[in-house]
This record gives sequence, structure tokens and C-alpha cells, in this order.
Amino acid sequence: MKCLVVCIIAAILIVGIGATPVHAQGSGTYIVQSGDTLLKIAAHHGVSVSQLAQANGLRWDSLVYAGQRLVIPAGAVYTVRRGDTLFSIARRFGTTVQAIIRVNSLRSTRIYVGQWLTIPGALPGPAPSPAQDTVDGWVGKIVNLPPGSQHTHYFERSDGQGFGIGGIDDVVGRRIEELRWTGEQIRVWGALRTDVPSYAGQYIAVERLEIVSGPATGARNLTPLATVSASSHLRTDRWGQYQSWMATDGRRESAWVEGVAGSGVGEWIMLTFPRTIEVHSISMDVGYDKSADIFAKNNRIKKVTLIFSSGEQIELGFGDKRGMQTIPLVRAPGPNIETTYVKVVIEEVFPGWKYDDTCLAEIEVWGRTE
Repeated sequence: MKCLVVCIIAAILIVGIGATPVHAQGSGTYIVQSGDTLLKIAAHHGVSVSQLAQANGLRWDSLVYAGQRLVIPAGAVYTVRRGDTLFSIARRFGTTVQAIIRVNSLRSTRIYVGQWLTIPGALPGPAPSPAQDTVDGWVGKIVNLPPGSQHTHYFERSDGQGFGIGGIDDVVGRRIEELRWTGEQIRVWGALRTDVPSYAGQYIAVERLEIVSGPATGARNLTPLATVSASSHLRTDRWGQYQSWMATDGRRESAWVEGVAGSGVGEWIMLTFPRTIEVHSISMDVGYDKSADIFAKNNRIKKVTLIFSSGEQIELGFGDKRGMQTIPLVRAPGPNIETTYVKVVIEEVFPGWKYDDTCLAEIEVWGRTE
């Protein structure tokens, strides 16, 4: 009884001097579903990637597989103090306002002194926040990276600096995916993080966004929006790899190389788009353009047939020279070609002096989205 009285008095004294109780809660578990990543799981449960990885003995860039059981880090209960806001609490514990609202079933951002809030993923005691800065209305656009890149897209701020970008929940994430397609200029709010694998090492966890200007109206390179496939490709060797996406990676020193015996006439590469596009031009670097010597050693594309989803076909010819060659396909007064794919079939080649492999360093389809 004496011990109990002493403990009660101690507790009263602690509360009396203004300490804020933070109570640890038990951890939970989650079964990984198909398509899940550490980033997606962490965002859904309101914890950071580093917290989730550490709780499971993983690296921040570890892959997860369907059926894997993950421990979700313990949460905490925080007592609201005078001057607190949901934003200041979220920053203190390295989470987001939306995550706190979700786990506490709040109907607004209003809170009051003495209110208990569950902090998703927080450890007992104030944890250092992974957010390094607040993103407060940055203006920019979503830039798509070529197929085969480590990341699919990034946010290019109006000053030209690039950042990885993603939504704090599925709703914002789907909106960002939509903006990859439209090319609209946007303004974003959220937190800048460095604990998430991303483009240029910095990642914007977007809490809110708005459109600044309408969809892009001029022609732009639509290749990064496409899925790339080919009839064949040369097997990877000690000098490199030659899959179809190598012709869309934005690098002249890599190439798609067809993989059949002979000159490769009849082989094809195809760019398939998720929606209908309007084609304005096509650009190709018609050989293996790593160097002048390698360009000459291998076959170069001389003539192709373009096949579109409408069934229309167009024959194009190219010169035997290095660098991108652009052929306009705009029709005046119109209508322009509309398609969901562009299939490029090799019809004729310039022969290489050493190898009978036909190469394509780069292909770009320029136009507009519907």
C-alpha cells in the first residue's frame, strides 16, 4: 500500500510539472499483398519507411513479396498541449496530418488541450522526424523518366530542381499518376523527406495539390508514357544488354539490338500507350551510337514501316548518319494520326562492316495526349 501511494504521488507530481504523457502501444502485423512496396505499406500505416524497415530487420530499399508477414511499428498516445496543432504534432513524431486524422477518426483538424491522440508509428518519446523541410505550395510539373529507369517520374520545380514525388495516400497517389499523363503544371504541399528511395535523393510526400495551368497543349516526347516491347533482342553479353527499353532510355550509348539470324529485316519494336495519343513526329537514332566505330560495325536502319492501332501504315526512310533524325507526321489541315501504339518494322538496313546485327539507339514519339 505504501508503494502504491508513493507511485500515485509521483505520477501527480510528473503531471503537475507539465510533462506530456506518451504511452506505447502494441505492434501490429501486416501480410504483404501483390504489388505492395515498403513505401506503399509505410504510407498506408502512417509510419516512415525507415521505421518499418528497422522493425523488420530490413534495409530501406529492400523488396517485399506477397504473403510476407511484416511487423508494423508500435504507435503511441499523445496528450495535446496548449499551442499544439495537428501539423506540429505530425512534424514532431515524423508522421502526417492525414495519418493522425485517419487513425483517430477525426472529422476536422480541430484539437483541444488534454485530448488524447494515437500517433501512428511513433515510438515512446518524441522521435526525430524524417521530414527535413516543409513543401509549402511549390510550383512545377511531373516529368516522366524513360522506360527502364529506376524511377518512373519526378517533380520538376519551377527552378529546374528535381525531386521524387508520391502521395501520402492512394487518392493523392492516383492524382499524381494522372498528372504524369496530362502534363499540367501543379502546386504541391507536403513534407520533404530523405528516408525514402527517390529521384535525386529527396522525396516530396504530397498531402495536397492543385492545378496551376491546364494540360500541356504543345507537342512533347510521349515515349516515357509507353510500354516498350520488341519481336526479339540480342542476348546480354559482357559488353552490355540490348532489350527493347534500351532504345527509350534517353542514352545514345545504349541500343536495342534485334536477336535473330541475318540482318533483322521484319523485326519490330513497339511503343504501347495507356490511352490514345495524337502523333506529330517520330525521331530515331538509327544505329548503335556509342561511338563512330561501333555505329559503323553494326547494321543501321534505312527504312521502316510504322503501323498504328487504326490499321494505317506509313513508310519512312532515314539517312546513314549518327544522331537523332526527326520526321514530321503532322497533317495540314488534319486530322492527325491518333493511335494507342506505334509499331516500327524494319524493312531495309545499311550493312555494318563487321556484324550483321541491326541496332536502334533511340526512338521518340512526339505528340499530344487526348
